[in-house]
Amino acid sequence: MFTLFLLAISLFLGMSLMASSITGRRSSVATGKSVHSFQVADSGLEYAFFKIREYKDSTGLMIRDAEISDIFTAGCDSAEGYVEYDTGMGIVNLYFYYDDSGTKKQADCDSNITFSDIKYIKSVGIHNDISRSVEAEGLIFTGI
Repeated sequence: MFTLFLLAISLFLGMSLMASSITGRRSSVATGKSVHSFQVADSGLEYAFFKIREYKDSTGLMIRDAEISDIFTAGCDSAEGYVEYDTGMGIVNLYFYYDDSGTKKQADCDSNITFSDIKYIKSVGIHNDISRSVEAEGLIFTGI
């Protein structure tokens, strides 16, 4: 009887440790996916800055006079108002915002908003159905 009692307690402790281990593993995997989505979003912001610099270097034009569709010709979704591209490790959606009398408004690909008006860029990274975003504010493109 005593042996059966010890066996039951050992089984209970073993099952508890296994459940704890499984919970820790799930948490670790979820954190990894979240971090990956954040890194995709961050790379999207870097991609936006790269495309802006590349446009200036290739055309010699001041970036403040360019429109979103001038720089991001591929992947510009005029209906939704964002630029989408696949990094190979996740999807990035870039949103551009301007300040309209103190109100933050989203610019779309068809608007005639130039980069002198753009004040914010938001990059949303999506990987394994998890999305994370980063945003750059207070952008001044006259020096780019």
